[in-house]
Amino acid sequence: MKVSIIATTIAFTLSAVCASANPIDNDFAMKAAKDGNTEVALGKVAQEKGTTSATRDFGVKMAADHSTAGNELKAAASSDNVMIPESAMVADESMIDKVSTLEGAAFDKAYASMMVQDHEKAVALFKKESASGSGELKAFAGRTLPTLQMHLKMAQELEAVEKPSANP
Repeated sequence: MKVSIIATTIAFTLSAVCASANPIDNDFAMKAAKDGNTEVALGKVAQEKGTTSATRDFGVKMAADHSTAGNELKAAASSDNVMIPESAMVADESMIDKVSTLEGAAFDKAYASMMVQDHEKAVALFKKESASGSGELKAFAGRTLPTLQMHLKMAQELEAVEKPSANP
């Protein structure tokens, strides 16, 4: 009888927490965690494989900034009772594999292009959370958005530098 009451209480509490969480916040937290961890991993690859100082320096910045943001995301999610599953905390290996096999200028160009695409998606994701989210996750998104917009601008500049010229 006691076990049944405890199990019912736990189930009720868990369902109440899940029911009270905004689905937009849940989706945001999972996507932001996975994407952020992917940025950290890709930044580390760029530090090792980048052939230009611009690519390596950008990799350093991405790894550092996205590590910091990841810690802030975890704190905001915890404050809002949003659980981020371990699967969301793992980087997207397919993206890492896509650029890791490249060498030299081909790596630099692909990395820069990927960073533009990734940051365009990140800016859109964080804008949506800033507008439609709730609680600490919404506040986190609003605080982090300007940094992501700066990353996008930097990635666009890096991509422009890394593109081969039309007249070799």
